[in-house]
Formats: sequence, structure tokens, C-alpha cells
Amino acid sequence: MGDFILSPQICIERKGISDLFQSFASGRLYSQAEAMCRYYDLPCLLVEFSENNSFSLQGQSDIPSEIQINNICSKMSLLALAFPNLRILWSR
Repeated sequence: MGDFILSPQICIERKGISDLFQSFASGRLYSQAEAMCRYYDLPCLLVEFSENNSFSLQGQSDIPSEIQINNICSKMSLLALAFPNLRILWSR
């Protein structure tokens, strides 16, 4: 549960892009988010991009107008709705 525990209130789960996709596919990310939200006041998901890659999950033309279960942006939206206390941080 969390890669970094910064204090009794703050926990951070760190994901690279490929790990983020795999964690969604396996359902592991929801389990991790649920555990962090249960035990910490400020749970955080840190999504790390490579310095050499563009800072996006998918191209703008690939983002659907409706939620689709297999779409990464939809999955991120559903994660944020399911865990409103989870902070999502983006970094290179």
C-alpha cells in the first residue's frame, strides 16, 4: 500500500505509464487506491512520464466524448470519481 509514506497522513503510490496501464488492467490500482484512502487522510497517485515522451496519456483525437471502459482517460476519470480524496499528481 503506497510506495512512499511521508507522514501518518500522507501516502504516495508511484506509477510509470506502462505500470499505470497494467495496474488498471489487473485491477490492482483500485485495490491500492482503496487501501490508501482507508488508512491515509491524503492519499496520492504520482504518475510519472519520461522526459523524452509527450506529457499525455493518449492523443486528443483518441479521447471519446463518452466514458468507455477500455479508454485510459475514462479509467482515470472513474478512478477520480470512485476515490474523491485521492490526489493525482503528474510529473516528468
